[in-house]
Amino acid sequence: MAQRQVHYPRYVGNYELHQKLGAGYSGAIFCARHVHTNDWVALKLQPVDEACPTNRYERAFYPAIQGGEGIPTLYASGIQGPWDYLVIDLLGSSLDSLHRTKKTDVWDLRSVCCVAQQVISRLEWMHTRGVLHRDIQLGNCVLGLPPNDKTIYMIDFGFSKFFIDQRTKRHIPDSKEPRDFIGNYWFSSVRVHCRNQVPSRRDDLEAVALMLIHMLTPGGLHWTRNGVPKTDEAHERLMYEKRTARPEDLCRGLPPPFEEFLRYCRRLNFTDRPDYEQWIEEFRNLAEEHGFPGDPAFIWPPPNPEPTVRAQAAPVRKQSGELEGVLTGLANMQLGERQVLGVRDDLVNRDSNTPPKDGKKPTKPKKAAGPKQGQEVINLAASASRRRNGWRSLRGRSRPPQTTQRSGDSCASSHK
Repeated sequence: MAQRQVHYPRYVGNYELHQKLGAGYSGAIFCARHVHTNDWVALKLQPVDEACPTNRYERAFYPAIQGGEGIPTLYASGIQGPWDYLVIDLLGSSLDSLHRTKKTDVWDLRSVCCVAQQVISRLEWMHTRGVLHRDIQLGNCVLGLPPNDKTIYMIDFGFSKFFIDQRTKRHIPDSKEPRDFIGNYWFSSVRVHCRNQVPSRRDDLEAVALMLIHMLTPGGLHWTRNGVPKTDEAHERLMYEKRTARPEDLCRGLPPPFEEFLRYCRRLNFTDRPDYEQWIEEFRNLAEEHGFPGDPAFIWPPPNPEPTVRAQAAPVRKQSGELEGVLTGLANMQLGERQVLGVRDDLVNRDSNTPPKDGKKPTKPKKAAGPKQGQEVINLAASASRRRNGWRSLRGRSRPPQTTQRSGDSCASSHK
């Protein structure tokens, strides 16, 4: 079936729409010109009845984070007819577009250190304003236009969330209640993506750590190589690979700060404030140790484009787990031809007063003969008990968590 063509308006508010810069499942973004000042801006357009109204959510977060370096300015927003719109700074290329067009298999170390310093700094600003980003990815890190072309901007706050309660001014509580997954498949933290935990500042930082490792891994992190999962089975497999990937395997061949940063993020408690300054300094020192300037200004194309470090491929764990081992062991039990279970018609339930159907008195069962010399005796009750205990200990650990929520499938839970 052909996709229905969308007819966008030519004018929205005081802005004339020009080139379409991109489109997603929930709307489109245009290059637009202010009809009175001739200023060029980016205008995000979305139907007002969109199931996932990210424009409406972004409108709520922009006032809280305005004024920070690398945060776009919101110039106007509103509703015109069937359209919900946001007007923000016009920006340049995203890191994702640079990633796709680079001529080497991995990024150069200096560029990655610059990305690390700037993105951690952007999150520090957002977190001081009580806001989580929750959708850290290369596509949401965008370069400015001259004279700000060395600055990385954070965009797309449709999945963001206040972790400081706007009424009580306290950190939101943790919760064990089941929750839907909101975020992206590649870099969302293991806690949020694979264990459905409540996000906090540590999870934004873990997403940055995974994104940096991805940039230095030939072909990218191994769970990203099959594209966006289109079935529940593919999604389960992706979560299993992410959840079981060990930091030492992901960072094999990389300088120590990358593994240390990932481990640090995963050690943080739910309400902990990350030490942003420490890790900005760590990546600045790493650049200097390899002969690069410590300045975080992002320069593209890089002055030294040849990669100096890259992650080495580690074997991917197969999804076998303990449960499969237990089942295989049970299947291979050598029970021989001896009768394990049988039907005894001459027995009557001891707890029942009901006589046998033929009216005869029940006869006492003959005492079973003892095992012959050298014959193996299997204690079925003890074996069953051990199996039950073994199954109980494996529950909740051997199977990947069931997740039916997809990134952006339901935005109603994005502020829970």
